[in-house]
Amino acid sequence: MTTGWHIANVIAQSIGALGTMGALIVAVRVYRRQEDDSRREQARRVTVKMDNRYTIVVANHSDLPITAFRHEWTVVSDRVSFSRDIPDSGIGPGGSETFLLDHEAEDVPFEVSFWGVDVAAMQFEDAAGRCWRRTSEGVLRPLPPREGAAQRERKEIRSLRRQAFMASLKLALWRALLLRWPFGR
Repeated sequence: MTTGWHIANVIAQSIGALGTMGALIVAVRVYRRQEDDSRREQARRVTVKMDNRYTIVVANHSDLPITAFRHEWTVVSDRVSFSRDIPDSGIGPGGSETFLLDHEAEDVPFEVSFWGVDVAAMQFEDAAGRCWRRTSEGVLRPLPPREGAAQRERKEIRSLRRQAFMASLKLALWRALLLRWPFGR
């Protein structure tokens, strides 16, 4: 009789453990979803719309500034995309900026200059430094962080230090070789 109760107790504890594990998984997913929502909050308030085939308007409806750094133009029917880096353009809270594609420039594909653009997109950085891509169709997706001026400066300093170290190492090796040379000291 004790064995039956023991088995029933083990089964009940196993079911309880599985329920606890399931609750933990749900809690982690809810937490991640809330984190994702809080990260996207400012980016969701940025809109991109096309005024005509060659003009896009980027509006920042959030309470914090954004920095636009690249725009993209696509002709969907011909599957031709064209993008261009732009000088960092700060758009303040509640502000907007219009970007015009110079469709007669030499680097613009023929399809873009002749037919115009169906979909436009803007890549921007939010106030927290996260990068996003918003299309004129409303699609928002995160991008990997871009290399900022501070990162480029650190890389440059590291490179200069490495070069200085290698130069001093070469000099030390040459000195050691010259001192050990049979005609040296």
